Amino acid sequence: MRKMKKTGLICGITVLLLLAAACGMIGRRLLLHEKYQNAQIETLVNQAAQRETQIEDLKAEICRLNKTTALLDDAQGIYQKLKAGRYVNILIVGDSIGEGTGASGSGQQWFTLLTNWLRETYGVECTLTNISMGGNTSYAGYAREMILEDGIEYDLALICYGENDKAEELSVNYEAMIRGIREKYRACNMISILESSQKIHTDKIQEIEKLAEYYGIPVADTIKAFQKSGYAYEELAEDGTHPGDLGQRIYFETVRDAILEQVAQNIPAAKTELKPVNEGVEKYERFQYFPVDEFIRTDDLTWTLETGQISGVIGVYRRYDPGNCTLQIFADDILFEEAAVDWQYGFSQQQFSKLSENTCRVNRSIKLAFASPEQADGFEGLLFTGLE
Repeated sequence: MRKMKKTGLICGITVLLLLAAACGMIGRRLLLHEKYQNAQIETLVNQAAQRETQIEDLKAEICRLNKTTALLDDAQGIYQKLKAGRYVNILIVGDSIGEGTGASGSGQQWFTLLTNWLRETYGVECTLTNISMGGNTSYAGYAREMILEDGIEYDLALICYGENDKAEELSVNYEAMIRGIREKYRACNMISILESSQKIHTDKIQEIEKLAEYYGIPVADTIKAFQKSGYAYEELAEDGTHPGDLGQRIYFETVRDAILEQVAQNIPAAKTELKPVNEGVEKYERFQYFPVDEFIRTDDLTWTLETGQISGVIGVYRRYDPGNCTLQIFADDILFEEAAVDWQYGFSQQQFSKLSENTCRVNRSIKLAFASPEQADGFEGLLFTGLE
């Protein structure tokens, strides 16, 4: 009996040892499996990163090839390219209507309808770049187009401004934008969109028409198109400003008809030298932009940049938040300008605006002091125009 108990004990111990060994083996296998999984995950992450890099490299190559192709076209304009079925590059410069605000979805935005139509009608693909900024004026359009460096040679620029501009400022800013496009892109045609939100041909719209006629730019008159549509204005733009889906289609059709007319007339992209309409607008051709990553944030409220000697009219790229948005600009630690904006909307918005018409002269450094850390967070860059 005693011998049987001893044998049973030995068996029990043996079983426990075998179980322990088995558990150890399982544990080692689990550890090896975990290491294997981690290695596999790391490999997949690296492969994904490599693919992203390859995609970015391909995009850069496409941009380079598009630009090269445009230069080899011997200044052939977009209307000749469309008839020949060649790849085209389109730039949209505008406000919220230029952004397609008011459409029920991206597929209903006027410029999406336009690119679909170009593909179906002429069998062409296109690069579409939209640098529109909601709530902004044509000064933002000038600034955004001038600092755009994407390597693309644009064939057509669609300009969509007027609603947010002040009447006394529109002509200079709009003309600076036109001249900037003419100077920057070798063979770029333009179309000026007359915004339906003005409802009638206001003084601002008439000023755009005068500039368009002077520079030989066709207009897409959505004001007249809305009036002739057979719909009440409120049916086309429920909020009173932004076209809904019906209005977006009218925008598309109006721009489309302007393109068809130019194709029929075979209008080239030739440019003649023209003197400015507005006095001093040529100063806008001399500019320098400093993005935020060239600044140093010295505290929660302040951005500082060592500029050396520079002078010109300042434009600020920043975000407005609900409430009082105050900005002080110091040139060489001396207060140059204080700008206070009471932003009475319940949302934030990026703005690119001219600070004042006064020339800021800097010898060493420029400093921007915001009213709150949140407003300082929204700073994007600083533009000097009319460099002396």
